[in-house]
Amino acid sequence: VFDLAVQAAVADAVEAQAPLLSRATIESRIEVEAGLPRIYVDRHRLLQVFDNLVGNAIKFSTAGQTITIGAKQQDDAVLFWVRDQGMGIDPENWTRIFDRFWHGDTRHGAGTGLGLAIVKGIVELHGGRVWVESRIGDGSTFYFMIPVALLAAGS
Repeated sequence: VFDLAVQAAVADAVEAQAPLLSRATIESRIEVEAGLPRIYVDRHRLLQVFDNLVGNAIKFSTAGQTITIGAKQQDDAVLFWVRDQGMGIDPENWTRIFDRFWHGDTRHGAGTGLGLAIVKGIVELHGGRVWVESRIGDGSTFYFMIPVALLAAGS
């Protein structure tokens, strides 16, 4: 577990996806609030969350669209998001997409059905939660919250 600066984590996540974004001719935008508190998180696992979310956003987007990766403080947590302009998700599937082996629209290539279940597991193991908001034809936004790092007494 690392004491992690949020701005650096988001920048690293976008940089890791840069080749895939470029091949798909999809733009990326970073929206990170200034002065965010640090979080205690396994950096590798946080990047795995972003890899899955950004990878899905790319898969369900088309050339010329934009994916936004952001973060801001919300109460005692940092709220992260990955927003795409893709096809969207039917509201009846919003909770099912986090189930292991569940597949939605397979026209864009069938995966294992594990990516979002892994995202949920990692976020919850860090004391956070994950959810989606989406509109058919108007994209999806995946949100997750990670609690702010609390300093031990006397630190």
